[in-house]
Amino acid sequence: MPGGPAWEGWAEPPIYTGKPTLYLNDITAETIELPAGSRLQIRLYGPEGTLSVAQTVADLPPPVETPVPGTDEATPVAAAPDGMAGVHDLTVTRSGSLAIDGQGGREWQITMIPDALPSITVAGDIGREADGTFKQGFTASDDYGVVAGRVTIALDLLQIDRSHGLVPDPEAVEPVVLDLPMPLSGDRAEVAETLVDDLSKHVFSNLPVTMVFTAMDAAGQEGSSEPYAVTLPGRRFFDPLAAALIEMRRDILWNRVNAPRAVQILKAVTHAPEGFIRHDRAFLRLRVLIRKLEATEASLSVEDRDQFAEELWTIALMVEEGNLQSALDRLQRAQDRLQQAIENGASPEEIEQLMREMQQALNEYVRELGEEAQRNPDQAQQEGMQGMQLSADQLQQLMDELQRLMEEGKTAEAAELMEQIRQFMENMQVVEGEGGQGQGAPGQPGMGELGDTLRDQQELSDDAYRDLQEGRDPGRGGQGTEEGQGGSGEDPGTLTERQRALRERLSDLQDGELPGDGGEAGEEGRRNLDRAERAMEEAEDALERGDLDGALDRQAEAMDAIRDGLQDFGRALADEQREQREGEGGERVGSADPSGRDPLGREQGDTARIGSDDNMVQNDPDARAQELLDEIRRRSGELGRSGEELEYLKRLLQLF
Repeated sequence: MPGGPAWEGWAEPPIYTGKPTLYLNDITAETIELPAGSRLQIRLYGPEGTLSVAQTVADLPPPVETPVPGTDEATPVAAAPDGMAGVHDLTVTRSGSLAIDGQGGREWQITMIPDALPSITVAGDIGREADGTFKQGFTASDDYGVVAGRVTIALDLLQIDRSHGLVPDPEAVEPVVLDLPMPLSGDRAEVAETLVDDLSKHVFSNLPVTMVFTAMDAAGQEGSSEPYAVTLPGRRFFDPLAAALIEMRRDILWNRVNAPRAVQILKAVTHAPEGFIRHDRAFLRLRVLIRKLEATEASLSVEDRDQFAEELWTIALMVEEGNLQSALDRLQRAQDRLQQAIENGASPEEIEQLMREMQQALNEYVRELGEEAQRNPDQAQQEGMQGMQLSADQLQQLMDELQRLMEEGKTAEAAELMEQIRQFMENMQVVEGEGGQGQGAPGQPGMGELGDTLRDQQELSDDAYRDLQEGRDPGRGGQGTEEGQGGSGEDPGTLTERQRALRERLSDLQDGELPGDGGEAGEEGRRNLDRAERAMEEAEDALERGDLDGALDRQAEAMDAIRDGLQDFGRALADEQREQREGEGGERVGSADPSGRDPLGREQGDTARIGSDDNMVQNDPDARAQELLDEIRRRSGELGRSGEELEYLKRLLQLF
């Protein structure tokens, strides 16, 4: 190259370092600092042999050409374009020297800057949200930036209580690997983020695990944290039945040999559902699942296991937070869940959510009492509803006080307040679907017949399930034939015929007089009855085909739709009654108690505030707690009390 340089050289640091390319011909210093992995490219011009390259900074593969005489190390020389003696391409892997020997040559001492391993540590304790989501902070750093990360979650078998369904060795022990969140932009030399995920449905949920966080840099290097031992957060179920379903689900996922045991336990908890299972559709689905699981328990495949686990999860959710139609049922469930949460040491977030649910349930219950009093004022007077007064302000005071006691860890006082609220609830009555006993408003008889249809559909569904268990032909009469059940006379006929009769009865009811004609609530109720009729027709077809499983599902849908319709018509009826009595007052639930006290026995007005002389939590909490303990002990010794009440008193004593 006449008039040009005899050689040219470049040093290119890796792109992720953010450092610029150096033109070696312009470097006059004898020492150069280069990041590890930098690329050195040397181009030699002129006749071959006039220049050579010697270096000790790069690892070389076996030479592909004859080494250049006089060099310290052989360097691979790429095929050079015309007029060039060679191209040398090197990657810096260590500190050393680089020399170009010959006319105009140069020599440098190259100091390699190592690429440090990334580091990562756990930041703070793991957090649990009320819905089961967990949050875990972490910090990571790297000299050139963290590009990715992951966390590996493995069972800590040595810390697990290997009892009940956890006795056999687990089948699914593969660690869970989750990607860590990273900033979308900006410098990643220092990263502080929070992993948010929900593993509630995984078998590891609520079991001891170890978490190892790993960070990666652009060079592919990894750095890991120390193992972090923790109980993996997951959604917790406070309804006893839902909790039992989740435990059986975990046991089946843990090892399929638990399937027979799970079947027996599920049969036991569904043996006497009255008062225990308040969600009919969940009960029907659970019974069908038990039958299917029992049929495959001896040869349960992984695919079947996962399907059963998903169905158990769905049913547990229906039980835990299902759409209960009765305000009283919703209130009782909210109280039961809150009580279980207190006893089981639930997190503040879980307590807060359950408190909100209970307050909402109480508000709905009081509202329903008000609507019932408006629908049947004479009946309300006869049943003593004039004493059922609880203003919104008083309710808020009760809930605020309960919240404060729980936040302060005063479980005994909180239990006392819960008992007082429960007493208030027991002193109130909700009359659902019985308005026909009052003033005989238009549409009320139709609602009564609709309630009868719902009960008959439930009986038919029970008979269908018995036939399913016993392997009977749906064309035969169910057990209701022998017992005279079914609502169709002494000879109810086959299941198919009974279902057809119920569908026709529902159709006739829709043509009759129902509340809310032309109103929004009434129209919604009729849409729900249309939905129920379609489900009944599908159940009828399924029974005709001998598909009892399908029939049970459709019957459950029909019952849900009828309940929704009853609720809609109840609202419509309340609206009609309210419009008729508009301007007559009635903002309060019932009328004033002649004694001047509310349902909890406190004085009305200002004296009923939390903190008054009649406050349920007195100024001396220790003395009041002892007084409460003595009273609970006295009541628990009264044999005339019901078993349910004695069991509740026993749980209260455990809190002390």
